[in-house]
Parts: sequence; C-alpha cells; structure tokens
Amino acid sequence: MNRGRPVRRISHAEAEQAVADYIGEPVVVEGLAPLAPLPPLEHVSALLTGRTLSCIDTRTNDYTDVPAAELWRGIAAGERLYNIIDSSLVGTEVERRATLPAFLRNNWLGAGWAGSAEDLRVRKYAFSLVATAAGAFTPLHVNGRCFSGWMHLTAGLKHWWTYPPAARAIALADHERPSDPRTATADTAAPLTTTLRGGELIFVPAGWLHSVETPVLSYGFGGSYVHATTVGAALNSWRADVADGFPPTLDLPAFLRHHGAAA
Repeated sequence: MNRGRPVRRISHAEAEQAVADYIGEPVVVEGLAPLAPLPPLEHVSALLTGRTLSCIDTRTNDYTDVPAAELWRGIAAGERLYNIIDSSLVGTEVERRATLPAFLRNNWLGAGWAGSAEDLRVRKYAFSLVATAAGAFTPLHVNGRCFSGWMHLTAGLKHWWTYPPAARAIALADHERPSDPRTATADTAAPLTTTLRGGELIFVPAGWLHSVETPVLSYGFGGSYVHATTVGAALNSWRADVADGFPPTLDLPAFLRHHGAAA
C-alpha cells in the first residue's frame, strides 16, 4: 500500500491564519477547548430526547431517519447497524450550548441564504453530530455539497485516509464497490493519513476524498464550511460533480453570488 505521509498538525493559535489563507490540504488542529460542555454522549442524547436523527444504514449505505434513543442504545452496545456522520443539530439545544473556535465562526453556511427557499437546508449543514460504534468504517467519499468540512472529536479515536481532488477518477473507478483503506484506490493514490483523538479537530478542504475507520466508540461534532477563501475549491468540486453526472444538491454559484463572491 502507498502509505503517503501524515496530515500536518497545527496549533489552535495557528489555525485562524491558516484558514484565512485557505488550507490547501487537510490539517489537524490541536489544543482546542471542548465545543460544548457535554463530554458524556448520554448528555447529548438527553438533549435530543424524542428527536429522530439522520444516519447511514450500513446494510444499504443509504441515509435513513432513526429515533435518537434507538441510535444511542445501539451505538453504546457496539452495534454497527447505523453510522451518524453528519446529522444536523442546527436549532437544537446542543448547538446553542456549543462554542465554535474563532476560525470557524465566519462560515457563510451559518448565515444561510436569506430570501431563498433553500435557506434552512443550507444553514443546517453548519453544525452536525458525529457518533460511531467501535469497528465502524465510513467508505471513501467527498464532502457533500462540495464544501470544506471539519470534525471535532470529543471522545474516541478515528483513523483517516485523505486523498487530493486529483484522485477523484480513481475513486469513481471503485464506485461500485465499498472503498476501504486496503482497496486499489488506496494502493494507487498517495494518501495523507492521521489518527484523530479526543480534543482534536480535522479540517478537510473541498474536493478532498476521505475514508474513516473507528476502532473505539467515538463521538463529536462537525459541519460544512465555506467562506471567501474556500470559494475556488468549492466551485472546482461542484463542477466536477456536474461533469461526472452527479446531480448538484445546491445551486452553489447562486449561493456564492448571494454572499458577494464571483462564481
């Protein structure tokens, strides 16, 4: 296997300037304060009692909605039936209690798309829950909607394999079978790899492919991100989706024009 090289690690103090300058490859940010004063997973679940959450059914690899209580029981018991990788928490008590690091607060997604019928759908991408049972694996994919993405791991451990946009054609060649760090995709393209631990944040630029292995029960928060410095990468990823025949889930050029960016 082509093992590539480690993802670069930077301090919290360096992160703001790095994002402002636009990070051209994934980075791990160390030394962050917790996003929310809710370390135990059961505290998060208590705030979401009665809600359903969007998750991936690992039997079909499709999204489905499942009652939160059912998800918590299964994940805590080690079941790998469902994988919560980006269930929106926008508008919930969990989001209201969370304090994002400064370098993520200028997110255009949080401002929404005023006057658009898609406003709520856009804003919901800004803050999500991630909760994964031990032994789960998320196949190779690109961040949805062509935005950059971030994940702050509150507790647990996640192994990441990330690939530059140039590896996209290789990934598409493997599209019909589950991708995994040991497939031809990983053998052919040089990955950047890292192990994300509790208290650390990974920032993945738009267009970068990634797969994630979770050896222990893990949870945290994440979201999509777009701002003036990330527009070029987001548009490149969006255009690649269109060219490859994937229906865009968002009129990205119109959204960027709304925020004063040339598209």
